[in-house]
Amino acid sequence: MYKKLLGLAVVIVLTLAAFYYHPQTLAFKTDAVSAVPTLFGYLVLVSMVVERATEIALSLVRSTEADRQDLKIKLAQESLKTASPEAAPALASQLEDLQHQRMRYRAASRQMAQWIGLVIGILVALVGVRILGNLVDMSTLGSNNGCFTAVDVLLTGAVLAGGSDAINKIMKVYSSAMDATAQKMRAAPPQSSGS
Repeated sequence: MYKKLLGLAVVIVLTLAAFYYHPQTLAFKTDAVSAVPTLFGYLVLVSMVVERATEIALSLVRSTEADRQDLKIKLAQESLKTASPEAAPALASQLEDLQHQRMRYRAASRQMAQWIGLVIGILVALVGVRILGNLVDMSTLGSNNGCFTAVDVLLTGAVLAGGSDAINKIMKVYSSAMDATAQKMRAAPPQSSGS
């Protein structure tokens, strides 16, 4: 319930900020649509680097304990295979506890990886690899420049943190939409010039 209220509060604050600051509408570059495939190609490459950096950072912090837990599970499984019928229930319970502990550790590692990926993604965006900045005519931003850049850095960092698979999915949706639009244009009857 608290998370829903927090989300609602954020939406209200952002809406009030828009009302107060009167942000202007963005002007896209004339070649923005044709630049998207190239942009997403670069983003896939960069996100693969971000993914690898995240894996390395996470393994530095978490791999030793993960390996230790995996070894405990393996030893418990081997003990259970050779256990007497009297000892088997207690060993099975112990194995189940170890597996649950490993599952919780794996979930915590995934959550940590998301945060590490977001931080690395934001750092990459801060040095200039951005999505919106490549699509929008920056000279038309005026007083929105700082807010726009902050949103662009956060959005790009989040997309990069989502990984190359997420960017590939976005690219497939874009490609499908462009293909559908092209098919509609080919299927439409030619417009006659009204002379």
